[in-house]
Formats: sequence, structure tokens, C-alpha cells
Amino acid sequence: LAPRKPHNAGKHYSQSRCSAFLSLKDRYSLNYKHNSKLLKKVRDKVTAGTPVSLAGNTGTLSTAPHLHFELWHNGENVDPTQYLNF
Repeated sequence: LAPRKPHNAGKHYSQSRCSAFLSLKDRYSLNYKHNSKLLKKVRDKVTAGTPVSLAGNTGTLSTAPHLHFELWHNGENVDPTQYLNF
């Protein structure tokens, strides 16, 4: 899975406060939450390994800097360990 471009990247005010959402091919998407800063703008193209944000401590339930990472397929949250090597 290689990111094609950020989609709706920007400050989204929710529990995580600052999120980056990337659209991938084949109806996959990545969501990075609790960022301190977004490094890409909406519709910027990125490739694997390109930094898109800096981890932070944003959000109402966050108690320390960290990254909240989600992988979605067809609108459903899926286990990223089945798709990515960590």
C-alpha cells in the first residue's frame, strides 16, 4: 500500500483535534490522529516514506505525545498488522 495523496488533510476538530487522512488505491485509506502539525496540504501527492505529520498531544483524551494510526478499507476499520510491516 503506497499513499497517493492526502485527502481532506487539515485540522479536523474532533477527539483527536488534528488529523491527516490519506486516500490510497483500491479503496484503502490511512488516518493519522493527534498530530501536532500537518506537513502536507489537501491534494498533495506523497509516496511511501514521505512524512505527512508530526506526532503530538492533541485531543481531549490525549495525555502524552503519540500517534493514533488507522487503516480503512471500503469504509471499515481494518487491522493494519495484516497489511503493513511494522
